[in-house]
Amino acid sequence: MAWTTPRTWADDEIVTTAYMNAQIRDNFNALTAHTHGGSAGDGSSTLASGVSFTGLATVTFADQSGNPSTTGRLQRNGTTLVYYNGSAVVSLGTADASAGTASLRTLGTGATNAAAGNHNHTPTTPSTSALTGSDVTSESASRTYYKKGYSAGNTIDGTSKTVTPTLTSNLVIISCFVASADGEAALGKVSIKETVGGSETNVQTGITSRFQERASGSTIYCAYGADYIERSDRTAATYTYHIEADEAVNLSAAYLIATVVQA
Repeated sequence: MAWTTPRTWADDEIVTTAYMNAQIRDNFNALTAHTHGGSAGDGSSTLASGVSFTGLATVTFADQSGNPSTTGRLQRNGTTLVYYNGSAVVSLGTADASAGTASLRTLGTGATNAAAGNHNHTPTTPSTSALTGSDVTSESASRTYYKKGYSAGNTIDGTSKTVTPTLTSNLVIISCFVASADGEAALGKVSIKETVGGSETNVQTGITSRFQERASGSTIYCAYGADYIERSDRTAATYTYHIEADEAVNLSAAYLIATVVQA
């Protein structure tokens, strides 16, 4: 139904049915579906796109006594404005709701606060740490020999260490060193293992950071290697780390450090 510009009437003009229908009935019908855009014309009963509210001082929402379920809808529930984002109802009047519930957040350090963008993390004292150095000996426990032979599956002497982080998510740092008297190939014959709850995981195969000395021609007689490994998101549990021989290997010395960093 089109809007008709109101007629300017003249004295003694006859009021006809056509005039009344166009000026009164039809224009009232047009107003019932008029877009709220600020100008006359046809449209829907919803607000026109791009409407400016710069001159609007206040808006009063009628209490709907419930939350919206249509994406993008904002309404009043009791004394609180609530908005539905398509998956959850967000309260615009409630701050610091429980974790996992969408809400406004105040800055702070609590479990339901928002952290400031320039906040810092200060690690506490590690909950536990362990250091060992294997005093490699011969099978007879004397210091007659400068190396010891290990078979596949053997734990390298003195490298088994246990840590027990206590937080929900923890960082465990492992540092280790291995010395071989049988050349650098030996550094690839060991692995770093992690055991928790009776289940063993291979953290790394071989000592990847290698440096060596005592070469004779093209043959390396003594080789040394060290590694630094981070195990993030470790849950609260007891973890044991050790260096293990993957195949027959001769080693002169080894050590392993395991420590927990908790923020």
